[in-house]
Amino acid sequence: MSSTDFIDIARLAEAFTNHVATLRSAGFVCSRHASFESWFRVELIPALNDLGVPTNSIRTDFTYPTSRSKADLILDLKGGHCVFELKTFVSGQESQKMTDFPGQLQRLLGLLGTNKIVQVIAFTTFIGYGPEALQNRLGQFFGSDPWHSIGPMPALNRHPLQMCIAESRFRHSVDSSL
Repeated sequence: MSSTDFIDIARLAEAFTNHVATLRSAGFVCSRHASFESWFRVELIPALNDLGVPTNSIRTDFTYPTSRSKADLILDLKGGHCVFELKTFVSGQESQKMTDFPGQLQRLLGLLGTNKIVQVIAFTTFIGYGPEALQNRLGQFFGSDPWHSIGPMPALNRHPLQMCIAESRFRHSVDSSL
């Protein structure tokens, strides 16, 4: 079990970009007009480890209640569970994702306070979007309460892929973020 109650998304972003900068595959992934969601799912693990979340506290087996849909990751934290959804957006190739993602975000928020879930995190990447289009997408997804987000920011310096991390918390106790 982790020694933290919540994941600090600013520290997660820093740990993730630091980790990605060490990977030989990162230049390819962060410069192609393609979706690599599984790569991000795997590469989040070392970043979470750097934040003090042990690998044995990270699972991939969370199924949403009353559904067969699965979340990408679930973390066992000291204060409860944190559920992650990852979504990679590629300009011109995302029509179904754009339609489905707002509902997925609402479903994610609906988990807060149930089954010991104290935090939900949406980890998103974008490639091929201009600054205005990207800001419009982020505003559509995370522009209102209860979301707190950081980004867009490059996942790898001098590469076009941008990332944004958003979170919401169930506030039943005092925060003791990483």
